[in-house]
Amino acid sequence: MNFINTLNLLICFGIVMSYMTPPVGFVNSAERSSSITGIITPGEARSKIVVIQQGVPVDSSLADIQTGKFILGGLLPGTYDIRISARVDGYEEVMLNHVALAPGVNTDLGRIELPSRAEIYDL
Repeated sequence: MNFINTLNLLICFGIVMSYMTPPVGFVNSAERSSSITGIITPGEARSKIVVIQQGVPVDSSLADIQTGKFILGGLLPGTYDIRISARVDGYEEVMLNHVALAPGVNTDLGRIELPSRAEIYDL
């Protein structure tokens, strides 16, 4: 084997290894990724769920209109505030503060009911 062939072989080996070996300090995103799930009622409120960390919105999702189910994935572990608001009139906003997410764990918020807004009429 001559020098050129050896060099080509080493270059190919290096390219293959760079695809097979994670970089130093690499953390598997599936192991550190957290998610939040739940059900918002009533579904016809067309709820929007916003995940907030240190006052900054980091992700959002819409609840399914028929079932009220939602999922927000790919979140880093930490503590978040969750704002749930209806996209139609007649419902109050709900704020869940200090929701802790552990690495690689789904946090199920369960069933959350949006309170209906009382209408005031002046007679």
